[in-house]
Amino acid sequence: MVTKVYIMLYLCCSDLSVENLQYLSSQQALADVAYFIETMNKQYQLNDSNKARRWVAFGGSYAGALAAWLRVKYPHLVFASVSSSSPLHAKLDFKEYYEGFRQALRAKTSSLDCENKIKESHKELVDMIKKNPKAVWEDFISCEPYSNPSTDDLNQFYNYIAFNLAGIVQDNEINRLSIPIEFRNITINTICDMFTKSNDKAYDALVKVIRLIARMSNWGCLYYNYKINEMQLKNTTIEEDLGRQWTYQQCTEFGYFQTSTAVADLFGDNFPVDYEIRTCQDLFGTKFDKKFITSSIDWTNNYYGGQNIKARRVLFVQGSIDPWHVMGIYKSQSKDMPAIFINGTSHCADLYNERDEDSKELVAARLKIREYLETWLAQPWT
Repeated sequence: MVTKVYIMLYLCCSDLSVENLQYLSSQQALADVAYFIETMNKQYQLNDSNKARRWVAFGGSYAGALAAWLRVKYPHLVFASVSSSSPLHAKLDFKEYYEGFRQALRAKTSSLDCENKIKESHKELVDMIKKNPKAVWEDFISCEPYSNPSTDDLNQFYNYIAFNLAGIVQDNEINRLSIPIEFRNITINTICDMFTKSNDKAYDALVKVIRLIARMSNWGCLYYNYKINEMQLKNTTIEEDLGRQWTYQQCTEFGYFQTSTAVADLFGDNFPVDYEIRTCQDLFGTKFDKKFITSSIDWTNNYYGGQNIKARRVLFVQGSIDPWHVMGIYKSQSKDMPAIFINGTSHCADLYNERDEDSKELVAARLKIREYLETWLAQPWT
């Protein structure tokens, strides 16, 4: 049996204006994949008499949700799906994300020390901003130093601090070949050691951690100015950065706004859901208010089924350290909708290249995925 792997790249429009972004949706993405499969089936005369028409969808994160939804909406075209770290349940205020961040710190360090140091660093940061904001912008390598930040600027700043710390948690211990070798061992324990095993004040430790993340991400400086970030996200030119597109889908389908609602003690309640909603309106228009976004999220969950989707031959894979796992399926629903919950792993860990350092739980999970697929591919298409 010959196995082919296809990578789809497509553009619908000349720019990313709101008028054109209306064609950017999960439903359209699924329809595009379905059309591609149908075209390949016809072009290569694929049929199920020799099991040549056994399309298996793989995806991680949003693409993992798409892989599962393909089996829900196009079961006659897609034979099976592996859905990794997929957030199936759309939600406006995804306050659980940073609560997952907190639980990951505790799980990986077996202590509250790191969490407490981050709390302390936030208190010291708030004091520093009041006393010497210019020094803060220099410490945190702001692209545009300024001494009188607006409330929007501060909200953006605190959001960025939390976002960058959470990125280390979300990608913890995965085999990231896309970053320089010197940074591939940056993990939860690395940054927690910087907070807890040095003589630095908590604020100074936070500065060092953010500067490390900036080097790892090859950021020369960081924009904390709300208006500048708004201007960048309003750019309708099609570029490599996908910030505008994903934000649009958040505002029209999913929400998933990672707010400070549940972690005010860690980061302050500086980026609540209202802040995110106003960002939608600033970028795309006043109609994108709370009522519109909430209605769109409800439609998404009704259309796909949220965490109660019904399908056959869909395998869900989640990691216990991944803050996204609570939005997906991490317990087996039936023999046709099994789940693998990998203790100690993070976002999409199973999809990365194997390496000697992989945990035994991750190694076992990859073998289990293979076993499920081998069993399913031996079955008739029913």
